[in-house]
Amino acid sequence: MADLILVLNAGSSSLKFRGYDAGGSAPQLLLRGQVESLYTEPHFIISNAAGDRHEEHRWAPGTQLGHDGAIAWIGDFLRSHGEGQRLVAAGHRVVHGGVRFTGPTLVTPA
Repeated sequence: MADLILVLNAGSSSLKFRGYDAGGSAPQLLLRGQVESLYTEPHFIISNAAGDRHEEHRWAPGTQLGHDGAIAWIGDFLRSHGEGQRLVAAGHRVVHGGVRFTGPTLVTPA
């Protein structure tokens, strides 16, 4: 069973993510994806590390999935379509940490 690290990047109307295999000496990219148009017409796309589209899903126009709904959808998708990976860590990319957060920071304990 591979250990998976999930990295999220929430924008104002999208949620991007990447999954890395944490089993080696350096994390290796396994998958990447996003849920776009979270509040109007959500669209989920997931690709392998090479960028080959694996699957996608569209919600009905007017659906307001939101960030919470997108995170839940991604988690459900990974649980039902994963290849035995076990989520061992999750993080969020922060672009503007100000003067207080200038490097990787543990927000909550594992």
